[in-house]
Amino acid sequence: MQTYQFTAVLFGGFEVQMNGIVISQTLARAPKAKSLLEYLLYCRRVVPMEELFQIFWPQGKSPKNALKVLIHRLRTALIQGGVPENIACIVQRQGGYQWNPALDTQTDVENFEKCYQEAMSGKAGRELQAERIRLGLGLYRGRFLDGSELWMEAPSAHFYSAYHKMAQQLCTFYKEEGRTRESIELCRAVLRHDELDEMFNYELLTGLLSCGRAGDARAQYERLSERYYEKLGVQLPESLRRLQQEIQNAKDAMEMDIDSIRDSLEEKTPEAGAFVCEYPIFQELYRIEARCLERYGGRIFLGLLRLQAPGHKQIPQPVLETAMKTLMETARASLRKGDILAQFSASQCVLLLPTVTYESGRAVLMRIQERFSRLCSPEKVTVDGKLRPIRPIKEVV
Repeated sequence: MQTYQFTAVLFGGFEVQMNGIVISQTLARAPKAKSLLEYLLYCRRVVPMEELFQIFWPQGKSPKNALKVLIHRLRTALIQGGVPENIACIVQRQGGYQWNPALDTQTDVENFEKCYQEAMSGKAGRELQAERIRLGLGLYRGRFLDGSELWMEAPSAHFYSAYHKMAQQLCTFYKEEGRTRESIELCRAVLRHDELDEMFNYELLTGLLSCGRAGDARAQYERLSERYYEKLGVQLPESLRRLQQEIQNAKDAMEMDIDSIRDSLEEKTPEAGAFVCEYPIFQELYRIEARCLERYGGRIFLGLLRLQAPGHKQIPQPVLETAMKTLMETARASLRKGDILAQFSASQCVLLLPTVTYESGRAVLMRIQERFSRLCSPEKVTVDGKLRPIRPIKEVV
């Protein structure tokens, strides 16, 4: 046996589905029949004919006949939308009309109201309360219906008030738990429904400030100020204006922090000669230079200096350590500030020589070798030097 499930959306518009198929599209050509269906789905009770007369024909003549015609038009539109003729969606009973309670029907406003009552009754624990609130907020996709009818005003105000209270409670939870990002997202969601809401604009601005997003806070404040003048012709409420100085101070502090970072990166008393670093740092700097070569061209050379004993004999450890210290100091003093130097192994050091030719690079290595030979006995240790150009990344296989 075929079963039918109906779902109705009344937040942010209106739509009725049967088993996932929209059946309300034909009502676009019958606005009064559509409004009647909206009212019956909202009430979900027997609505007396007198009540319907007052809503739809407050000053009309022969409203009973007009209602019968409208009911017939509504039933026909639903059948044209896809409802089987043997399914009675609108039934008459007890001197009024009702959406058939025997049909399996869910509406977003009913589910929203249930979430609101469960969350705000004071009986639910914090975790369940937050869960019900999040579910309810997810159901609220916009104002109740389109607000074109007078009868929609009261339920629209009620539902938005409930939405606002739940959002306020969830915002409080997020603040107490230090969940600033979630609080900011919640505020932005609420402001999509009412961009001038004072409380949630305040929470959004303070949330942005608390997580260091002074620039975003400044931009939001300026946009909000413009919107208040455009829509209301007034300046921002005092609670928001009081944040202006705090936003400016935070922005200034952020700029001071950037200056401080720059100061901390600068060498206060740079030593003469090359920049000396550990090999892992040298490796990263090498890769950066290779990336730059790929983009800007030019030539940079990698140099290698190696300690060795005459006859390729093994260098005693104490001699090797002393010789390496001498080589590193000699190389550092012989190089420019833009050159980079690091010890690669117990007997080798590497260097980066930007803006040199092969000939001038070889001359640098020879200068280091000569100075080293004057400091260390060539009978014990000598220095061998080699030079290779750095390859751009695209040439590396």
